[in-house]
Amino acid sequence: PRWYEKTALPLLTGIKPGELKEHTLLRALDYLQEEQTRDIQREIYQSIKQKFGIETGRGY
Repeated sequence: PRWYEKTALPLLTGIKPGELKEHTLLRALDYLQEEQTRDIQREIYQSIKQKFGIETGRGY
């Protein structure tokens, strides 16, 4: 897709714009549903908390 080359995705994925096939992209997007990504989101969240020393307790 044309929009792909205008994003950071080629840098992040290592997939050059000419190498990306629409079918491959759609399959990847099918995988990236909430049920499939909860563990990934949790790991990213924990890494950010640890790296930046963020406390996440509720403050009222």
